[in-house]
Amino acid sequence: MAMNVNSTVDSAENIVTRATRLITRYFPEDTYSILFDRREWSMPGTDIIIYNKRLAQNQDSRDSACIQCELYDEHPSILHIESLKQCELHGPTLLNQLIAFSKACGFLQITLQDGSRIVYTANGEEASISLKKLRRLMKGQGWYETFGFTNRTIVANQESIKGYINKPLGHLYPDHSNELLYRIQDYVSEVNPSIANDNTSTIMRSTSISTAVSDLYKFLTTVCPQRVCPNEDVLTVVEDIDNIVEELYQGMLARLGLNDADFISLTLTFPLKQGGSSRTRRKRARKAKRRRTRRM
Repeated sequence: MAMNVNSTVDSAENIVTRATRLITRYFPEDTYSILFDRREWSMPGTDIIIYNKRLAQNQDSRDSACIQCELYDEHPSILHIESLKQCELHGPTLLNQLIAFSKACGFLQITLQDGSRIVYTANGEEASISLKKLRRLMKGQGWYETFGFTNRTIVANQESIKGYINKPLGHLYPDHSNELLYRIQDYVSEVNPSIANDNTSTIMRSTSISTAVSDLYKFLTTVCPQRVCPNEDVLTVVEDIDNIVEELYQGMLARLGLNDADFISLTLTFPLKQGGSSRTRRKRARKAKRRRTRRM
C-alpha cells in the first residue's frame, strides 16, 4: 500500500541514519549480525538484512537471513518485509522486535506479502504446509493478522470467514462417500479415538472446518514434534495435508466470492503522533505555564 510522502516524513537518508543508530537496541549484536545494503538500480533504496550469528555461515547469501526488509527512497515512511524466518529463534519475538524497531525509527507503515509456510524436515529433506491458509481455516485470520497486519478486504469479510469455517463439513461436502472427508478422517482419527471407532464417518460430517483443520495440525505436531519428522515418508503426509488444506481453502474462496490475492498484501499502520514529540509538548507546557504566571 503506497503512501504520499509529505513534508512531515523524514527523507530516506535520515531514516537509514536513524535505523543504523537504533537497530542494535532491538537486535543485539551478541545474537544478530546486521547488514545495510544500498542499491541504486530499478527502485533505489536500502535493504536491511538481519542474520542469526550462530547460523549465518555466509552473509553474502540472503537465503540465510532471518529478516530481510526493504526501504525505498520513494516511500521512506514505509518498511517492507521481504522475508521473515525463525532461524532457530522465536518467530513472534522476531516480528515483535521488528515492529518495536519500526515504531522507534519513525516508520508509518510496515508492508509484506504473506506467503508464510511451516517447514517440516526429515534427514535433510523438507516439506511444508501453508501457514496462511491453515490459520485462516483454523482461526479465521492469518498469523500476521494477530500482530495487527490487515487489509480492507480482510476487514470487510472477517465475519463471513468466521461464519464459514464454523460450518460442519457435512453441510459443505454432503456426499457420504466424499474422498476429502475420508482423507481428513484417516489423519484425525489418529489423535481422536472417537472418530476412529465411527466407521460411518458421522462424527466427521458434523465436525466444523475449523475443528477438522485444527485436528489435522494437531496430528502433524504429534508425528513431527518440533517440526522434525521421523523419516521422508512422513514428509509425504505433510504434503498430503497441505493439499487437503488447499482444497478446503479454495472451497471457502469460491463460496465467499474471494480470491487468494485478497489475502496476500498486508499492512500494519502506526497511529500518527499528535502534538509533536514529548519533548516539544513539554516545552510548550513550560511556556504556557510561564505565561499564566506572568498574568497573575
